[in-house]
Amino acid sequence: MSSENDFNNNDDYWKMAVDMLTGYVLPPRNTLFEELKGNEDIPLMHVRLHKVGGSDSGNQSGFYSVIGWRKQNTDLIIPFMKPSGDQAEDVAAGRSLSHYYAYITILGTINEKIPSGEDILAGVELTSKVLKDGGGWNKEGEHVKWSTKPMTQYINGSVLALQHLRDNYTTVGFSNRGLDVGDKDYVDLTSFTDTAKAFERAVKFFQDSATTVEGWEKKEIGEGSESWAGTGASIFRELIEKLARNYSGYVKQLGEGAEGTQTTEVTIDGYAVSTAPGRALARLQQTILTEVNNLITAWNAWSAVRSPQRWLYDLLEKATDELFTNQYEKIDFESSYTAHYGGGSTTYTYVVAKSEFKNSIYIHGEPYGPPDDMATWKKIGEKAVKGWEEAADAHLNEISATAIKNIAQAFDDAKNSFAPELTDRDKRSLSDIAAKEQAAKEKKDNEEFLKKQKEDYEKDRAAAQAEQDKRRKEYEEDRAAAKAAQEEAQRQAQQDREEAKRQAEEDRAAAKAAQEEAQRQAQQDREEAKAEQKKAQEEARAAQEEARNEAKAAQEEAQRQAQQDREEAKAAQEEARQRAEQDREEAKAEQDKQRQEAQNQQALAAQFAAQQRAESKAEQERQRKQSEEDRAAAKAEQEKEKAEAKAAQEEAQRQAQQDREEAKAEQEKEKAEAKAAQEEARNEAKAAQEEAQRQAQQDREEAKAAQEKEKAEAKAAQEEARNEAKAAQEEAQRQAQQDREEARAAQEEARNEARAAQEEARSEAEKEREEAKATQEELRREALKEQAQARYEAEQAKNDAQEQFQREQNEVRAERDAAEREANEREAEARREYEQAKEAAEEQREQARTDAEAERAEARAEYERQLDEGRVSQEEARAQYEDRLAEIDRTEAEAIAAADEAQNQARAEYEQEKEAAREARQEARAEAEEARRDARARYDERMAEIQAEQDRLNGGDKNIGELIQQRLADLPPVPEPGVPVGAGVNSPYSAAFSDNLYGSDAPAAALGREDAAVGAGSSQPGAPGAPMMPPMMGGMGGAGAAGGGSSGERGRQVLDTSIARPVRAAGGPGVDEEHRVAPRGTQTTSSGMPFMPPMGGPMGGGNGGQQTESSDRERTTWLAEDEDVWGTDEGGAPQALGR
Repeated sequence: MSSENDFNNNDDYWKMAVDMLTGYVLPPRNTLFEELKGNEDIPLMHVRLHKVGGSDSGNQSGFYSVIGWRKQNTDLIIPFMKPSGDQAEDVAAGRSLSHYYAYITILGTINEKIPSGEDILAGVELTSKVLKDGGGWNKEGEHVKWSTKPMTQYINGSVLALQHLRDNYTTVGFSNRGLDVGDKDYVDLTSFTDTAKAFERAVKFFQDSATTVEGWEKKEIGEGSESWAGTGASIFRELIEKLARNYSGYVKQLGEGAEGTQTTEVTIDGYAVSTAPGRALARLQQTILTEVNNLITAWNAWSAVRSPQRWLYDLLEKATDELFTNQYEKIDFESSYTAHYGGGSTTYTYVVAKSEFKNSIYIHGEPYGPPDDMATWKKIGEKAVKGWEEAADAHLNEISATAIKNIAQAFDDAKNSFAPELTDRDKRSLSDIAAKEQAAKEKKDNEEFLKKQKEDYEKDRAAAQAEQDKRRKEYEEDRAAAKAAQEEAQRQAQQDREEAKRQAEEDRAAAKAAQEEAQRQAQQDREEAKAEQKKAQEEARAAQEEARNEAKAAQEEAQRQAQQDREEAKAAQEEARQRAEQDREEAKAEQDKQRQEAQNQQALAAQFAAQQRAESKAEQERQRKQSEEDRAAAKAEQEKEKAEAKAAQEEAQRQAQQDREEAKAEQEKEKAEAKAAQEEARNEAKAAQEEAQRQAQQDREEAKAAQEKEKAEAKAAQEEARNEAKAAQEEAQRQAQQDREEARAAQEEARNEARAAQEEARSEAEKEREEAKATQEELRREALKEQAQARYEAEQAKNDAQEQFQREQNEVRAERDAAEREANEREAEARREYEQAKEAAEEQREQARTDAEAERAEARAEYERQLDEGRVSQEEARAQYEDRLAEIDRTEAEAIAAADEAQNQARAEYEQEKEAAREARQEARAEAEEARRDARARYDERMAEIQAEQDRLNGGDKNIGELIQQRLADLPPVPEPGVPVGAGVNSPYSAAFSDNLYGSDAPAAALGREDAAVGAGSSQPGAPGAPMMPPMMGGMGGAGAAGGGSSGERGRQVLDTSIARPVRAAGGPGVDEEHRVAPRGTQTTSSGMPFMPPMGGPMGGGNGGQQTESSDRERTTWLAEDEDVWGTDEGGAPQALGR
């Protein structure tokens, strides 16, 4: 067992835990992929290379359409380009590039599905009929054999073994994926229950034996007799007692154990155990089952990254994505043409590398090597295995180590509950018992003698004490009776006093209540009168306030208008002053004019102010009259009010008169102030006008003096500036010379420092890259571990939610059943009570009838006895008899009616209880249904939250496949072979290739080859537009350009009018002349009709034999005759049909 301190990520704790808990012994993790390799020992996949063609641009047609899952009956096809021969990562710009495919078969996938963590692999051994294990071209070695058994045993078989143990409590006979649980390895948790039952039976034996022996001691032997003391019978009795005590001690030791308490545990299969060993075994059982569930939860959380094939698929998809960055988007096209005598020419377009082109597979920015090197693909396969192992460690290892530790601890705890041996509670020997019995006999004799003497003394003393107690008791009883009589008399007197006091208090309270009611009524009357008075006052005051407000508003309006007049006059003066400043040449005449206008304006202002005052006075008079009319109306209304408000009305009138006088005085004051303000405004306007005239004259004089001064200063400044400019120029020339010299020295020093810094920076950057790489790797592991923990917690939360939901359902069901059971019991109890009441009523009726009959017989006998005695007359006796019978009938009827009433009442109560029970059942069912819906809603909400968290954890970034398709769509179009690079938008070829041509999955539709070829070809003379005919190309154009012939030399064109990619000129060192000899161009025949090769791209013939691993699964299409019909071969230019 490994302790917590022994935890090591290099150990496979998942295997240890599964082996220990199930006996399903997993293969070591480092052997899982030994039998799951393709060619050249590449883990998880077989890679077959195929050369599509040389550097001719025609090979770009449909070149990328094979990207994606399950194209051409192959799992993945990765297009790549490389220069001939050279394996260097960096490729010189302008270097010709050949076109290749890497056909990849992922070993151990299911049918047509993309690998997923949810895949359940059966575990098989296969031998391919097509794939070979030697080299990269599928031409060498033996057919590939592989087995997924070890991998599936580890991934799938392990959890099935754990689930079998969880569901069946045993792994006896378990077998899965070719791996069996042996007879010596299986785990059976029910054996813990069997052992616990054995301890329970042992304790039961000791309990029964102790009870039996105690029965012998108490019933069969009894307490013995005095003659037994010190004899063999007494010793035998002690032996029986010792045996009973020891049996009880064994029960206590096994029951309580080291815990010191007696409790009960239940085993996983439902058996209740109360012994300490049994409880320990039950807890150990439960611990094992709990850890098994934790391991299953961890396995479920592992599902998103559980498939090694998915790890490989993701790496290959990422490799394809980064090929866009390093290859697909880093190519250029070059065109060349050769003119021939007789009017023909040949145009060629080549694919060449740009300076950023990389001859390497990159994944997450890390280079793995050239794509045509099998070592590169082996590294990728090994990287997938490593990533899968790290994910397995992150998701499983720590949980498994914890499970092992917890189970080991549970075993250690269980050991403490098993005592090494049982100890006797009574450890006495037979001689000790005999000696003790003899000593006990002697002691008992002495004690009995002393006891007898003491009993005689106590007896005499008790008799005397009893007599004394009797006399004391009689005395106490007499005194208590007298005291009780006295207390009763005092209590009665106190009660009388309290009754009299209570009556007096009630009388006083009634009088006080009456008085308070009278006072309250009087107070209410006063408050009503006061409220009426106050209301009248408030109405009068409101009318007065309204009048004052209206008068005040009129005054404020008059003041505002006067202020506006003053401001307008002031504004006119300001305007006059400004005009005087602007027209200084005509200042005097303009000032006279402005003065006259100012006087006119003042006159108008005065006239307007007088008019406003007159209007204000008239408005005030009107307001005053209106106020007087309002007051008169208010006074007339007040006179109609109650007599109680007259004094208040007079006071209001007096206050109104005072307010009027105050308002009048205020108006007179404001009139005086307005008049004074107007006079002041006229004076200020006149003074301002005079000040404006004086200021204008002063400004003219100051302006003239300033102008003369500025002229002098400008002349002096001009001379000084010329001198300073000359000196500055000389200083600048000197400083420039000095700066050039310093710059040369600094430049040299900077170059030296830069070289040193560059070297240092290069070293430092290398070091930082290594550190960053290590840090990134550590962060990646930590992130993987945190993600694994998050997935485990989400899975655990899902389990908890399911358990909580089931628990709530059980609780709701139990509460509903309990409520229904209680309602049924209430109804049954009510039914029993009703039946009892019914029987009692029937008995009462029967008893009433029986009693009535008996009384009637007695009355008859009395009647006959009176007749026989003759003491009363027959008529009187008859009357008494009839009265007696009537009373008996009435009593009988009342008794029967009472019984009927009791029965009816019991019936009504029963019906009521029955209805209440029915309602209780319905309510319980409704509440249960509502609780069930609430629990379901909470469960659904919680599961939605958990699912969202799992989706977030498993979602990651945008799907790489979508990114690849987007990048395919963003690739620019490819020049048609034979069309000069850069042909303009008016070219007959541009329309055929104007759309994006890379996104289609179908090879035939890739780049729109057939439609474009037919459309372009049909528009050219001499081209009938037959199927598989490419558009008319450089032949026609070349002939026209040649003008009837040339010297036969080769010419090249590089145009850039319509091609989106930058274009390089052909030629120069590094050009692959091997593939320039017979490129995929268009050679013109003597008639001007271009020679028609077969369509390029990844069709059946273009790719050679397309038979791949898919033939070992489910094949739907197969081109078996491809190679024979098309005559294809690896490398070189494609052959024409039938050649």
